[in-house]
Amino acid sequence: MHLMRVGDVVWDIAVGDEGNVGRLVWDGSYLIDLDYTYSAVGDLPRYLPTLAFSPSYFHRVVRTGPASSNPIVRIDLAPWGEEIAANLQLLQDRVRTETPQGTYHNVVRWVHRSSFVLRSRGAARIAIPESNGLFVDPGWYGTVVVETEGTNESLADLQERCGPGAFPPRVEARLVFRILREKSRPGEIWIRTVGPKERLN
Repeated sequence: MHLMRVGDVVWDIAVGDEGNVGRLVWDGSYLIDLDYTYSAVGDLPRYLPTLAFSPSYFHRVVRTGPASSNPIVRIDLAPWGEEIAANLQLLQDRVRTETPQGTYHNVVRWVHRSSFVLRSRGAARIAIPESNGLFVDPGWYGTVVVETEGTNESLADLQERCGPGAFPPRVEARLVFRILREKSRPGEIWIRTVGPKERLN
């Protein structure tokens, strides 16, 4: 096991090739099964600090489900909570959606959108809190845009995720997001909050 690095994916091909069956992730000490809380196919385990890997590190290695091509990631926004609070806006967003009949419609929806900037200071890298010495991967450097629905409940959820100090005190930190691949580009990663309604169990 000394040849393995944190984040390496082990695939037992004898199990099959459907979804992520037989895939385990090395956390530095143990092989951990995928998490099935938000996807029947499985997502990265909650114990793995997502920021330590490039946003595309697990692309096509850990597959996403048929309902969404946007993978689940777990990010603690608390270190950037004040910056997110300062940049928070309520905006109208236009989305093109397909109906069951195959026609397309432009839909206007309200979203809460904010952003924060990840950048290293000189040669110093950004340490990930409570991660046993891991650092933010440079693939995350740049602007990270955070988006959630334009409802009061979603705003309260985002405020809780920003941790104490940015908004009034929070009860529980929320760390589950989806990377929006269709909107992301180098130097600008888009993530969307994943709420309790999306849980499978």
